[in-house]
Amino acid sequence: MNDADFDALASAVDERVQALPEGCDPARLFGVRLRPNGFFLVPFWSGVERLVYFVLFPALLFRSLAQSPLALSDAGPKRIASVGGTPRIDLEDVNLFLPDGTPTVETKHLVLAEGESVVLSGPSGSGKSTLFRAIAGIWPFGAGEIRSTSVTRIMVVPAKPYIPISTLRAAVTYPAVPGTYSDDDIRGVLADVHLGDLVNELNREEVWSQRLSSGEQQRVALARALLMRPDWLFLDESTSAVDEKLEAELYATLARRLPKTTIMSIGHRSAVVRLHQRHLEMRPEGDHFTVGDSAEMVAAK
Repeated sequence: MNDADFDALASAVDERVQALPEGCDPARLFGVRLRPNGFFLVPFWSGVERLVYFVLFPALLFRSLAQSPLALSDAGPKRIASVGGTPRIDLEDVNLFLPDGTPTVETKHLVLAEGESVVLSGPSGSGKSTLFRAIAGIWPFGAGEIRSTSVTRIMVVPAKPYIPISTLRAAVTYPAVPGTYSDDDIRGVLADVHLGDLVNELNREEVWSQRLSSGEQQRVALARALLMRPDWLFLDESTSAVDEKLEAELYATLARRLPKTTIMSIGHRSAVVRLHQRHLEMRPEGDHFTVGDSAEMVAAK
């Protein structure tokens, strides 16, 4: 395939991506969860989406990387693992770009401390999810440095989590191998996220993505977080389908059950902002957005 053919294909892919349903993000081909032994790829909904995500979009990605001297493993902001000291993530002079090189996010200096709860807000398209992926190490378009402790475990929870067609036990513990968690632990986290009516259905095989509402599916994903107990938990509008009262209860449960986990959320509702200790905002600056503490927080200091 020559460059002209590939460019035509790229245009067609872009049209298909723009036409995908809300919540279908091409960058999700990288997975929603990190494990020490690598990434777990996410299955998708329709044949068209599978074609876009697993064939066309990866082809565009790797062509873009091939035009740069960087290998995929070295792409994006440089990741530096530190040993010892208080667990934290430091972003220094991080600049993020879209695959075509368009600037999207800039942050000169940002520190996320252990056990801190942070909410990130900003206009749609300002790069909030892109920043999440960069911190998690799954966004290859950017520069700068991201420093973290070498044993950091990161989990990213999207607004529309993947729910496999399997037993409820497998759905809740996905993508862990069978036997990783006890049934008592699984029942416990289901009760914690207000899905106690399902605790006796662990062996039931079902198309859970059809049986469960959007809000229930989001709570299944939060149950996974309670099982995994990550050091850093990134919630990308992960409670957008539940009411505000239940949302507050879920965040209280996360804070109680994961006291050493740094929780960073993307949220548009004012109620979400009030559930966090720190509020970061995406602010427009020329052709990109910058990240900084909200005006209210700066004034309070």
